[in-house]
Amino acid sequence: MSFQGLDISEEQAFKDYINIKRANNRDGRICICGHGMGFHTFIDARGIHKCNAQKQSCPCKSPRPVLLTNNVKSFLHKTIGSGGLHALTQGIASAVKGKYLVEWTVELKCDRCGNENVVPCPVSQNGRIVNEATGFDVLLCRDCRVSP
Repeated sequence: MSFQGLDISEEQAFKDYINIKRANNRDGRICICGHGMGFHTFIDARGIHKCNAQKQSCPCKSPRPVLLTNNVKSFLHKTIGSGGLHALTQGIASAVKGKYLVEWTVELKCDRCGNENVVPCPVSQNGRIVNEATGFDVLLCRDCRVSP
């Protein structure tokens, strides 16, 4: 591939590429899906985007930063359920084990009822808790997890 015919030099394109990579690497915000916000790529003005955390693709539909860390690499896990099986919780465990910063940037309240003591849960489009990544993630308290 060549830059022939483009109104940008190869040197300028490379500089821009490096600057974007540096900016993404400094973004320590973590999405509720459990992956760094830097892995979220917005595709168009309708809000459609992709989350590509390392080699796995995440179906995250609505990026929502919920915490801050100084090691985004701790947050490269796969969601296979709620609580400890969620990528966000696995990332927190990994970061804490590595003695990295983990700081919540949202109030830890249930997304349904507002109670405290929550865990991340993948849910279907109609709000039912499921055991796989769906792209819809919420923070739920125990009562909202056990009652439909």
